Amino acid sequence: MDADQCLEEPLIGQEVHVESNTEQSPESAEEERSQEPDDSLLNPWKNHNVRLSFLLCIVSGIADSIWGSVVLSGFLFALGKAMGKTKEDNTLVGLAEMVQGLTMLIFALPIGLLADKTGKARVVRWGGALLLLTVGITLWALLVINREASESQRAADQSYYIMLVALGLWGICGGILNGPSQALFSDSIPKGRRSELLTYLYSSYLISAAVGPLVGIIMLSQSNEEDWSLEEIFPVFFVGVLLEIPAGVLCFFFSEKYTVPEPDDEPRPVDESIDTLSVDNPEQTETANSAPSLLNGYGLTKAAVPYVLFFSSLVVSLGSGASVKYFPLFFKEIGLRSEVVQGIFLTVPVSISFFSFVSQKISQSMGRVETSVMFNVCGVLMLYFMTWLSRDIQEGDTSRRILIVGVYLLRTGIMNCPYPLLESILMDAVPSNQRARWKSLESIASFGWTGSALLGGILSDSHSYQYTFAITATMQLVGGLMLIPIQHLVEREQVEPISDEDVADETRTDLEEPLLTS
Repeated sequence: MDADQCLEEPLIGQEVHVESNTEQSPESAEEERSQEPDDSLLNPWKNHNVRLSFLLCIVSGIADSIWGSVVLSGFLFALGKAMGKTKEDNTLVGLAEMVQGLTMLIFALPIGLLADKTGKARVVRWGGALLLLTVGITLWALLVINREASESQRAADQSYYIMLVALGLWGICGGILNGPSQALFSDSIPKGRRSELLTYLYSSYLISAAVGPLVGIIMLSQSNEEDWSLEEIFPVFFVGVLLEIPAGVLCFFFSEKYTVPEPDDEPRPVDESIDTLSVDNPEQTETANSAPSLLNGYGLTKAAVPYVLFFSSLVVSLGSGASVKYFPLFFKEIGLRSEVVQGIFLTVPVSISFFSFVSQKISQSMGRVETSVMFNVCGVLMLYFMTWLSRDIQEGDTSRRILIVGVYLLRTGIMNCPYPLLESILMDAVPSNQRARWKSLESIASFGWTGSALLGGILSDSHSYQYTFAITATMQLVGGLMLIPIQHLVEREQVEPISDEDVADETRTDLEEPLLTS
């Protein structure tokens, strides 16, 4: 199924009620309509929240990729020079990243708890309002620093401190968009379809995020200003922030009305792994009976699944953070030109997206945990291989450089592709009224990523990039293998039937309205 299929039908004016016989009375027609199952609850591609999530993901992916990474770092770096703190440029950039990560860390769990208690859609709408306010503050910081900014230290100081406030608010907005918003997305998908839809959502963000570097390259190539000066960066930054406005507006149209009722709203306790395996694959029951100690030896129940997923993700993120900032510098060290490096990072989202679909297909027969561990091990081995290949590389050894780039692209796609599978396991393992808090906890791993980036820089300076990459690979392997104990607790995906009564209860009062309402 093509990813664009989720957007084939218009969001506004979608007809969602069943036409009644003209000879029926209004009362009987209303009763019949209220009892008719709604196709948007059974088919997630027609669900209002699902479609809206895809739009939000694409819009925010494009906007974030334009200003939120390379351009932001370049702006802060140039701002440090304008502030007269040339020797502290990297410190100023690091402080800004820390502020954004720290606010996400502090507010993530409270936001998730609030969303679970008061409603995810309501918190997402609040997040939309906050996002629009944050856009205004960010534009204020940019406008303070005008084309004479490089000559005005006072304006540069004001712009930097306003930007710190804005980045702190962006951290909170990120916690909302990555927490309650995606939890509501999972609530709107029937169990058994989540890994599929999460794969499409993940790929949509990745592909849209590739637009940012392209826009930046085009705009910067048309500029006659000094490379990486405030004057050159300003228009790119400004355009990227303006494109965040549609994302904030979209947040106002999410609704709890389109969530899918679930047969089980609480995770089932698992005292016997044999029962789980018989649901997963009845043919495995005989094997489980013959070796119960192998599966039950860990002493875990389904209640442990989200905790294992969290700690596994944290270890992998800490390992990744030590290296991810330094891959561009590594490619520079082995003699690749800057435009080649840009091309590599434009290709990375395509690689991850491709392998995400491959892993999702494989998981349908192998299982989600088994597939995730397999791809993790393959990715780790390829990083070790890339590290070995880059030893003592000679200046004219073009073939080895090409091989290193190819291994990197394969490794990055393979290593990152299990994310939708693990996300679907988490969403299946926790009840709907706890999903937002668990999704929000992922920001803790993101903050750990920021901390390990500093450690990775120290290790790269004192030893080498290859040394740091080897440590990264080892930590990623440990984090991936941590998933093995929950293998027998995670069922293979199968669509659970939704009873007509459940659907009728959900659709009785609200499905006559258009999908987008004011």
